Amino acid sequence: MSLDLTGIVNLEDNPNAEQELSDDSQEVKIQKMQAEIDSLKAATEDTRNNTQLKKELAFKTFEFMVQFSTFVGVILGTYVAQHIFLNKSIPNNVLITLITTTFATVIGLMVIILKGLFGGKDTQ
Repeated sequence: MSLDLTGIVNLEDNPNAEQELSDDSQEVKIQKMQAEIDSLKAATEDTRNNTQLKKELAFKTFEFMVQFSTFVGVILGTYVAQHIFLNKSIPNNVLITLITTTFATVIGLMVIILKGLFGGKDTQ
């Protein structure tokens, strides 16, 4: 096994060798900086994309809550109208159960989704 020493520059033989080494090290530094800039640009683009996705998901979550609440309102309205039309009294336990479970479900889903989306407080 032999070493190939042809690429090694002797500084005493070549007075420009030090300048060449300096230029090479500057080129390496420039390449490192360019790689770091590219990495930061990619991270910024990822952040922008995540922000856009979060906006869309937050809007869709709100839209779901509105539609779900409207649906429950229609069901509740129909139930109340049917009882009024038939001259029957509306049982309080049915109304309480329907309203409580519906809104607890909607609010619970919203909290779970948005906490996962936007993160919660760190407890460290």
